[in-house]
Amino acid sequence: MATFYVSKTNGNDSNAGTTKATAVATLPKAFELSAGAGSGGHTIEIIDNGSYHPSGSGSPWLPGMNQSFNGNSATDAATWANLTLKAGTDSNGNQVYPVLDGRDTSASTASYGQQCSNTGGTLAVGDAIQYFAGWTIEGLEFRGFKEKAARPYASMTTATLIFRNCIVHDMPMRSPEHTGVGSDEGCVSYLAADTGGDLNSNIVENCIFYNIPKAVIGGAPNTAVHIKNCLIFNYGGSNGTSANKVAINLNHADSIVEHCIISDYQGGRSSAHIPGVNMGANNQGTVTNCIFNNISTNH
Repeated sequence: MATFYVSKTNGNDSNAGTTKATAVATLPKAFELSAGAGSGGHTIEIIDNGSYHPSGSGSPWLPGMNQSFNGNSATDAATWANLTLKAGTDSNGNQVYPVLDGRDTSASTASYGQQCSNTGGTLAVGDAIQYFAGWTIEGLEFRGFKEKAARPYASMTTATLIFRNCIVHDMPMRSPEHTGVGSDEGCVSYLAADTGGDLNSNIVENCIFYNIPKAVIGGAPNTAVHIKNCLIFNYGGSNGTSANKVAINLNHADSIVEHCIISDYQGGRSSAHIPGVNMGANNQGTVTNCIFNNISTNH
């Protein structure tokens, strides 16, 4: 197991990336170096502040899909299994707060409008992250992607994700497709054919979500997810062409939502969905110790 360091300020993609002094400059290079982690897992640690932008490609940004790295196909389930992507500390030991920004750096404007009505600039790619089995994403800010902050890669049946201490906001064009009965992908998505894991491996905790015009967190009927200590506000609204504009949309009987604050719903739900926490047609799962504020209909 190894840690690969990324610094857009002081790194160089010709470096080995295995120490802070030899950090690489880009996230795609760090993913290339970490390919083939297998059961051991690797860590990618960002060690400076500032925004990391995609290159302008229409394909998923991270990892670089449909390629081969270190002899490992990007579509192989083991290529990036058990990987941690996180905000780390700089060379002086100070915590950093990096941003994954979906806007093309050539964009002429950089403003965001209320409920993402004015995205500003060119949105280069759909998803920030497509995760594999055993992933952890920690301490990052996501903004300005067309669709999702994180979702399972393709229909990978073993994909699991712990999403912790992150901020997600202004995701202007969340994917409108409603896939599966009672389930919507969400800005953080656990929706795949048979997403693996349980309440210990599918977790969203200590996160803030705002200005998300559609579903914020979504899961499939066969995916148990534990959501705790999250703040969700200014979600839903008129942007987009479909409904399902809810805060949390889960469908597994073991799912738990606890100690969350959900506020300022902007409208646009479908008649079949509850705009606060929707637990499926049979109200599966547990919702406890949550606060709902300024939501115009049933929670």
